[in-house]
Amino acid sequence: MQLIVRILARFYSIVLVSFFCIAVPGFADARVQPSLISSLDTIIPSSLAKHSTPGVAVAVVENGRIILTRGYGFSDVSARKPMTDRTLVNIASVSKLVSSWGVMRLGQDHQLDLDVPIVSIIHRWSFSQTSFDVNQITARRLLSHTAGVSMPSVPWFPLASSRPNLEQVLNGDLNPQPLRLVAPPGSSWAYSGGGYTLLQLAVEERTGLGIEAFMERFVFKPLGMKNATFSPSPESAQLAKHYDEKGNAVGPFRYVGEMAGGLYASARDLGALLAEYQKARSGRSRVISRSTFAEMVTPVAKVTFKDNDGKPVNTGDAEDSLGHFVHRTRDGRVLLYHSGGNPGALAYFIVEPAAGNGLFAVVNSENGGPVLGDILTAWAASRNVDLPVLF
Repeated sequence: MQLIVRILARFYSIVLVSFFCIAVPGFADARVQPSLISSLDTIIPSSLAKHSTPGVAVAVVENGRIILTRGYGFSDVSARKPMTDRTLVNIASVSKLVSSWGVMRLGQDHQLDLDVPIVSIIHRWSFSQTSFDVNQITARRLLSHTAGVSMPSVPWFPLASSRPNLEQVLNGDLNPQPLRLVAPPGSSWAYSGGGYTLLQLAVEERTGLGIEAFMERFVFKPLGMKNATFSPSPESAQLAKHYDEKGNAVGPFRYVGEMAGGLYASARDLGALLAEYQKARSGRSRVISRSTFAEMVTPVAKVTFKDNDGKPVNTGDAEDSLGHFVHRTRDGRVLLYHSGGNPGALAYFIVEPAAGNGLFAVVNSENGGPVLGDILTAWAASRNVDLPVLF
């Protein structure tokens, strides 16, 4: 949780300065929103240099069409390897948003009832004794962080090493504490990566598939997310190096559970997902129906973060739906979004389904919060929307 709050705070720094950095062209239609594309091509290299951030990959969708997927800067500083729109970077907690599409598909197919007790689905793990009713923990509440469970973040391990299973993580064998039920389910909002890990266990038990195979079949392949993976090869030429605040390479890591924060994806992958939101809203999605989409993005709880000292963080009007934060602009438009931060990577995803407009950006450095802020500010200005307080 400390890393999450620290990363969110960095997104507020907005600065522009001119400098040189490599930009690698990707897919773009210069006839559509050339001013935004030109603005990003100017702002991003300057911001990368100003904030000592190696690289960033960006996807922009306009009117339901991908108009830009592009990499700027470097995926590997020492090798001077450019970031591209096919480079794989860990997208951290933006993984939750992607994972929610798979869970909603299961619900739509009547393979996972979102409102039945999750303990009736899982058999490989159980909660320790608690004074609260575990039968009130449901997939819907786990998706929206209202299940009353602990464990804000999930552990990570070297990508090339053996890793523990989900049950060991839930037991707290490698964490400070196990997943616990610490509040009455449905009574309050509390961010929980461990809750998504429990949900992953339910998905795997219900389908008989590992999470990689499940997401590949039901989300990645139908949407054309060709590079997305929870388990990239450490030797992959597409895998970016990730860097800490001092510029030291960190990881790459594999996360347990993967649904909470372990997805590695490219700008092209997330551009494909951005474009799917308008289709889903109008009933043309290849993954979920119009009614399922409406259910997924309907707010269910007010978002309430606290800092490391336990003091409330200003989250504005942020609400949580099933895998997405929700923001209503001053003129009544609805934006769906999610941020993410893991060692060596920060990511942000925002979309306006009604208009088919959206942005995704990911940096391969813990210094990249201000870079994401600059990109978001440029996008919001081009769309004439006010951004959520909670980045």
